[in-house]
Amino acid sequence: MYFVPFFAALDVDYSEQNRQKCLSATRPLLAAVDNLCSFAGSPEFASQPARIGAAAREAQAPILESGRSIIDGSCNLIRTAKGLAVNPRDPPTWQLLANHSKSVSDSIKKLVASIRDKAPGQKECDSAIESLSARIRDLDQTSMLAVSQSLPVRRDNTLLGFTEQMESAINEISEKVEPVRSAAKKEAEYVGHAVSQLVYFCEPLVNNAMGAASNMVHSKQQMLLLDQTKTMIECALQLVYAAKEAGGNPKAVNIHRDVDESAEATRDALQDLESTLEQLSTQAGVVTGLIDTITRAMSRVADNRTSVITTTETTVTDSFVDYQTRMVSCAKDIARIAQEMVREEY
Repeated sequence: MYFVPFFAALDVDYSEQNRQKCLSATRPLLAAVDNLCSFAGSPEFASQPARIGAAAREAQAPILESGRSIIDGSCNLIRTAKGLAVNPRDPPTWQLLANHSKSVSDSIKKLVASIRDKAPGQKECDSAIESLSARIRDLDQTSMLAVSQSLPVRRDNTLLGFTEQMESAINEISEKVEPVRSAAKKEAEYVGHAVSQLVYFCEPLVNNAMGAASNMVHSKQQMLLLDQTKTMIECALQLVYAAKEAGGNPKAVNIHRDVDESAEATRDALQDLESTLEQLSTQAGVVTGLIDTITRAMSRVADNRTSVITTTETTVTDSFVDYQTRMVSCAKDIARIAQEMVREEY
């Protein structure tokens, strides 16, 4: 910016001498601008038009073909209707009109199906359905072995180790149910990720459930654990089906109820399974699962109190008496469970 003083001097005194000085100072600037324009306009910096890749063209093909079929069928339908306007008593023309009408209807159905299949999260939902169905088949086979008392004992972990892994998986799955429900109702871009996260922890849950059952002595306990695990996986499967059907469309209100019911059923199944694990642990004199649950609750209260308050069923409209009643009821439940733990230990 060394030429700025010359511009200031020219502004004060518009003389020939100042004009020459300003002209001399401007020439390097003009040369630099010309060099910059030449450099920016070189072929290596020229913009390239966007190109559609082979995978994108393959994904677009069903939608484009269905659209072309709709247009072609509509044109043929209009031509046939034009012919009927001239000769309305020609039976072959009526049959041709019906054929073109059916072609247009089939093309529209195919287009809707193609759009639905290419919606966000559909592939992930299909993969999740296949994975959960495989887990249900594994549980059925294990249940058959348990009924025939031919279930081999797994030695890669202990009963305590299997149950602890199950409790950890249950806690993770419980936290993934709400994201799936929310994404299925109004966030299509998150459906695939939420479903994948939910299914990711179902496999270790089933694996550890089968391992825990193999280390149990009583067949009734084996069947109870396997049946409740299967119920939980079936509820998760129904939730994935509902999420796939809703697809994150906020206008699909008629499907949102199915999503809510499936999410609630999954939570209930998780609570039943967690209660069974706690009973098995207390019967064996083990309270690690309860301690882990209490520790997680304490950490959540200490880290983020507002999130805990918003996730409870209480609302800000509740009175002090309502809060007090619930606190007293929870305290009585804690005392009762503590007494049962002590009695089981002795």
